[in-house]
Amino acid sequence: MWSDFTTIETENEMLPNGEYKAVIRSIEEKTDKYGDYICVEEEILDRPEYYGRIDRDEFRIGSEKEEQKKWAIIRLSKFFKQLLDFRPGQKPTKQDIESLIGKAVIKTVEHTVGKNGKVYQNTVLRKLCPNQGITPVSASPVAQATTMYGAIGIPQTPAPTYTQPMNDEIPF
Repeated sequence: MWSDFTTIETENEMLPNGEYKAVIRSIEEKTDKYGDYICVEEEILDRPEYYGRIDRDEFRIGSEKEEQKKWAIIRLSKFFKQLLDFRPGQKPTKQDIESLIGKAVIKTVEHTVGKNGKVYQNTVLRKLCPNQGITPVSASPVAQATTMYGAIGIPQTPAPTYTQPMNDEIPF
């Protein structure tokens, strides 16, 4: 089995600086050996070389390192302020968080160099894409995707048309 294995390009590479259209796929609480954190997953919807890529942003609000925890709280506060117009002191509810799932956003990515000399990818700004209509939950996944992607200007692939003749059109 190992002899057939070849490494492939992974999604851990940083996005270049710039603006990206994306859709929020999930916002979850997670825990690892470094502590509790909030993980936001966004799917990139533009730029052919990044289309469909899942970009993760981790807010390590449960870190034991005070500086890391402080910055995570600042970044998560900005996240809710930018997308839900939250004011200082407001706490997001489960409904607030769930209301963001599936929303199209424009995210601005910038790289910074840490004190350790390592380069980090930072999402410095998120804003909801304009003209996002409300899609009923009962709508089909295709209708939801069309509404969601169409609202932010992502071209949709037309439904396939079949040109194969019907059985009664085939000459015998």
